[in-house]
Amino acid sequence: MISWYLLVLVHRHLTLFPSRIMVAQAQASKNLHDTARSLRHQPHLVKAVASKVRGCSLRGITICFFITFVLFNGTTRMTLEENPQSKASINGARTSNSGKGRRIAGPFDDTSSVFVIQAADGAYAEKMKSLMEINKKWAGCTNYTYELKTLSSTGNVYSQKVQAIHDALESAKENDWIIYLDADVFYKADSCDALENMLPTESKSSGQLCEFISMTSSHTINTGVLLLKSSHATKQLVRKWLEEQRKPDKLLSFGAADQLSLQEAVMGNVLGASYTGRCSNLNDQSKRNYCFQQHIPEEYRSLQNMCLIPCNDKVPLQCQDCNGECNRTLAVFKHDSKRERYVAKHGYPGESN
Repeated sequence: MISWYLLVLVHRHLTLFPSRIMVAQAQASKNLHDTARSLRHQPHLVKAVASKVRGCSLRGITICFFITFVLFNGTTRMTLEENPQSKASINGARTSNSGKGRRIAGPFDDTSSVFVIQAADGAYAEKMKSLMEINKKWAGCTNYTYELKTLSSTGNVYSQKVQAIHDALESAKENDWIIYLDADVFYKADSCDALENMLPTESKSSGQLCEFISMTSSHTINTGVLLLKSSHATKQLVRKWLEEQRKPDKLLSFGAADQLSLQEAVMGNVLGASYTGRCSNLNDQSKRNYCFQQHIPEEYRSLQNMCLIPCNDKVPLQCQDCNGECNRTLAVFKHDSKRERYVAKHGYPGESN
C-alpha cells in the first residue's frame, strides 16, 4: 500500500518534470528545448520508477524513494549542465549579433530584432568605454545587436541624441525594437534576461500592447533608458519629440532638455487639442516638470501604447530621478555616479552654455 502511495508521488514528480524544464527554457537554447521535449515522451522512465518502488520493502522504502528522487533531479541537473547556455548570465554570454530576440516573454517575441544603441562624441565615448563594454557584452548574451552612434562635439547634444533615436527607429523594420541607453548607463543585473523578465506587456490604463517603455518618477519621464517598438504610433511620437527638441528654446540645451521636449510631445499626444503648450512657456526646467506632473499625474501615465514604469516597481528599470522609493539593488540599469561628478565639474559634452 505504501509502495503504491509512493509511486503516485513519484508519478506526480514525473508529471511536473516538463514544467520544470519550461522554467529553464526561457533562457535555454533550442537544444535544451528539444531535450526536454524528448524526455517528456520516454515512458520507460515511468516503468523504471514503478519497478523500483514496487521492489522496495517497507524497511527500505525511504532509501528507495531517495534514490528515485535523485534519479530525476540528476536528470534535470544533467540536462542543464549539458546546455550551459540555459544558465543565462553575463559571464556565460553568447556572442551572436543576429539581433533576434530568443524569448516570447515580455514585449519582445521570437520574430523581433532588438537593437541596443548608445550615442556620444569621440572623447566622451572614450570616457564611458568601460560602461559601454558592459552593455556590449549584455547585448551579446541576449542576441541583440549593439551600435554606438557618434555625435558631434559641437552643437546641441540633446538634439543629436533625439535625432539618433529617430533615425534608428525610422530605419528599423516593423515590430523591431530599439533599446536606447545614455552613454553613462550600464546594465547591472546578474542575468542576461533580467530586463525581459521585468518588462510589462500592456499599459495599465488602456490595456494596449507596450510599444514605448521608460521609467517615470513623480515629476518627469526619464530618457536615459528607452525601449521603442517600430510601429506607426511610436514613430509619430518620436517625430513629434524631435520637432519639440529642435525648437529655439534655451531650456532645451542643458540638464533635462530632452526630457522636457519628450514630455511636451507626450502631453500633445495624450491631451490633444486641449493642451495648448502652457508648460513650454515656463522659464524654468523644474517648473516645466511640475507642470507636466499636473497635466498627467504619475498614476495615469501608463496609457495608450506607453508603458511607463514607476520608481517603486518591484524590479525597477532604473532609479535616476527617483527618491528613496526605488530599489537600487534590483534595478536593471544604473547611471554611473562618476560620470555625474564629471558633468557637475565640466558640463555635458556639446552643451550650450
